[in-house]
Amino acid sequence: MISASRYEHSKDASTRVPIEAVTDAIDAETGLVWIDCEQPDPATLGALMVRLAINAFAQEDIAKAGQRTKLAHYREHFH
Repeated sequence: MISASRYEHSKDASTRVPIEAVTDAIDAETGLVWIDCEQPDPATLGALMVRLAINAFAQEDIAKAGQRTKLAHYREHFH
């Protein structure tokens, strides 16, 4: 399952974002979008990563679950 939430800098609570609208919800000046992938469908996950222009190294890490916790900063996103 893939779910997304938008956290705005000016609010305490998050707002759910449909996966189809996740690219429209991204605005770094007003907040961030958190995408949670728990046993995602590989085709859906792959299409989402392409649409979001996820870095190739991050795509590999996302596809291989069960790795050590880490935070990697890429030009346009974190993983």
